[in-house]
Amino acid sequence: MEWLLPGAFAVLALPAGAALALGWVPARLRRRPGPLKVLGAGTIGVGAAMAVDSVPRAVHVSRAATDACSYAALALVSVAVLMAVMYDIRRGPSGRDAA
Repeated sequence: MEWLLPGAFAVLALPAGAALALGWVPARLRRRPGPLKVLGAGTIGVGAAMAVDSVPRAVHVSRAATDACSYAALALVSVAVLMAVMYDIRRGPSGRDAA
């Protein structure tokens, strides 16, 4: 059960996030304003946070190591939120690219 959410994320969202981060954008998203690479990088950050937080718990490492990995996952999620904010700022108030 510990692997259900990270596994589903790895199968469903991580390939799409990696494709966006590498610059491949599906046709239906090409007209979307804003830098989509930033959203792809944020998706990868969330996936990395899930892995960093769930793997130590699944292999039953020490409490100190689990806590350290949880703090690292919190930092990765913070970076992903920052990327989403950057996307929103870059997109501008009217929904078009600000630059």
